[in-house]
Amino acid sequence: MPDGPALIVDRWIKDKLPFVWKFAPILTPRIVLPGTAHPIASLADLTCEEGVLWSAAAIITSPVCSIRFESPDFDTQNNLRIDNILALGETMPNTLAWARGPPDIAFYQITLAIPYLWKEWGRVSLVNLDTVSISVLQTVYLVALQRGEYKPL
Repeated sequence: MPDGPALIVDRWIKDKLPFVWKFAPILTPRIVLPGTAHPIASLADLTCEEGVLWSAAAIITSPVCSIRFESPDFDTQNNLRIDNILALGETMPNTLAWARGPPDIAFYQITLAIPYLWKEWGRVSLVNLDTVSISVLQTVYLVALQRGEYKPL
């Protein structure tokens, strides 16, 4: 049996609602100042009737960072921190979020591993919780966005 996010996209298809898939890798390094957030997917990217964030990930230079998903109904805040996830041993894609870092790989990686659902708007950001600037080397996200009007059956 498909899970909730797959059933939402299936409903869009059955109801002939217009939707798009968006895959957005960004390979240009950026600097994130201490205490600031860097958007992986902004409000402009994720404003729609309904949306499904299938995955979001980043490669960065510090473990003192979190990945944050926000929507009108839900906010992970700064709970998904790389350093905490590594300390818990969540290094495989089988949980809410997972992370990897040295010595396994040269930099730090964090991935949201379960789909998030929202209506109206969503946002995914990296938050620098360190006291020094960090570099974001790469980000990527995959979403399905339903942007049309609902049509009753």
